[in-house]
Amino acid sequence: MTSKTHILLSHHERDLILEALESMQLQLGSELSQPSNLRGVKELVEKIKRKKTYPEITVGIFGGQVQWIVGNPTPIRILDYDGDETELPHVDEKGQKCRIWMEPAS
Repeated sequence: MTSKTHILLSHHERDLILEALESMQLQLGSELSQPSNLRGVKELVEKIKRKKTYPEITVGIFGGQVQWIVGNPTPIRILDYDGDETELPHVDEKGQKCRIWMEPAS
């Protein structure tokens, strides 16, 4: 099973990783004994070049309430402060009553 991870890289860090991987491609390309490693490195280079440097998360709000979220690479914790004391079963880090739920990664 493959798990997905979002790692924030600066442009400099991304360029360093790509440079190292492309150097590995040259080295593996000259060693005919490792075609699967070469293919894996090529795929990783293309994946890194293709991906945006930040996730594009869209939050749909209707009537002041979060209705849906797409594009989130990791689960997102939603805190809702709208309601009276009896409707808000949770407490946030600042001690304020709220309703908390998780939106799964999409």
